[in-house]
Amino acid sequence: MPQMKRPAPRQGTDPLELSFPSGIDNQANSRNRAAAQAQISRVRRQRLVENLHRLGPAPLFHLLTDLGAGKPVWPTVERYAALPADFIRAYGGDRFPVAVIRLVPRGSP
Repeated sequence: MPQMKRPAPRQGTDPLELSFPSGIDNQANSRNRAAAQAQISRVRRQRLVENLHRLGPAPLFHLLTDLGAGKPVWPTVERYAALPADFIRAYGGDRFPVAVIRLVPRGSP
């Protein structure tokens, strides 16, 4: 039985036209892959922010200070979000130190 040659892919200009006669639309696959990758990236960033939120206000302050100094946003957020929240909380690193107020009686130097 002689082998049948497949027809060459059509090179149409219509973006809705299938890329191959077999019915596989590589253009649609590429768009779906990009949309899926964007969704994965979005969810990953949401989880990073959740982890960062668990650290408390003091680590958030330090993160914002680093970002204000010009460090790249998402690599810095990833580094902070990887910190162990329970360890930081156990040693009081999640809060700011208490402000100390010294009371001086009137007439004292």
